[in-house]
Amino acid sequence: MGLFHFVASAGRVLGGGRRHQHAGEAAPAAPSGNAILREFRKIGLAQLGGLNVTVQGRTATVTGRVPDAETREKAILVAGNIAGIEAVQADISTPEKTSSPTFHTVKEGETLAAIAERHDGVEHDELLHANKPLIDAPDEIYAGQVIRIPDKS
Repeated sequence: MGLFHFVASAGRVLGGGRRHQHAGEAAPAAPSGNAILREFRKIGLAQLGGLNVTVQGRTATVTGRVPDAETREKAILVAGNIAGIEAVQADISTPEKTSSPTFHTVKEGETLAAIAERHDGVEHDELLHANKPLIDAPDEIYAGQVIRIPDKS
């Protein structure tokens, strides 16, 4: 179980013409748990069918079981990187023992290459792969977005 913090004013905008909004803009209302579950399916995380999501205030609570730590981390990021969500309470189990994930909140002007340089042993391409399908190209990151730093152990 863990509580992960996000920037409520930044993230994907659900049900609108805009793909995402940047930190600093007014945060929209938090989406429903069902809207977040639809987002899980929409971006191809079909294996997350066993998860449940509820939203209270600006906190999404995600419970259930997934096949591995990477999928757990991506579920947390999918929920948290939706505009209107400022925290994700995750009680997601996996068959394997998981450690606490390493996340990074993107700052204005940062690039994947610059973020990779700060995390010894992590390459730019590894960051891109670790964050698919949330990021398809290096220039798609934005201020306030939270991304995964892959475990190098």
